Amino acid sequence: KFKSHLNKGSLRMKSLFKNLVLLNVGMGSDRPFLELCENRIRYKSERTLKKGDLLVFEGGVDISPRLYGERPHPQTQHSNDNRDKKEAQAFHDAIENNIPMIGICRGAQLFTALLGGKLIQHVNGHLQDHKIITNDGKLFNVTSCHHQLMVPTGIKHDLLGWSNGVSSPNAVKEPEIVFYPEVKALAIQAHPEWMPNEDPFVGHCRQLVSNLLT
Repeated sequence: KFKSHLNKGSLRMKSLFKNLVLLNVGMGSDRPFLELCENRIRYKSERTLKKGDLLVFEGGVDISPRLYGERPHPQTQHSNDNRDKKEAQAFHDAIENNIPMIGICRGAQLFTALLGGKLIQHVNGHLQDHKIITNDGKLFNVTSCHHQLMVPTGIKHDLLGWSNGVSSPNAVKEPEIVFYPEVKALAIQAHPEWMPNEDPFVGHCRQLVSNLLT
């Protein structure tokens, strides 16, 4: 059952948002951010997003390369066009209403594509846990499961976390955490929801939300 009332008694962080609004596909991507919100609800296109909402996009199947003007790579999964369309609508709905957004894995890639960026459709080394480096010098081991990579070149963005040498020995600053300030969208390539709530990386993600999206 989809619960609407969250842990008001959390001692870790006070509620920063009224509603966590989830484009729910059952991956639990909202879990690391529940304590930042008073309620959790599903996104519905007929409900206009409101001040105090935080919209979360989950991971899943690869988005269609048509969204960024390319043909599918042999390793690119068959996309869910209905999901792409629904989530693109939600993304633009959030921008129109100045609603902050979090995108996890596929969600992060969707943000990048819809803002005019590209994806590398297949890279090696990111289907297993690996380390990332943050712009403030922290080092985290993250739980990862993606073969595509954000390329935010040409979009106003802040690179907040990256991995080095994961897809190839010569790779430098492969984007792992990207913030798109003009649309208040935080793109996280790893899966904090697969990690314990007390893991340092999960805490780091929550802190980014507090610092950037409130």
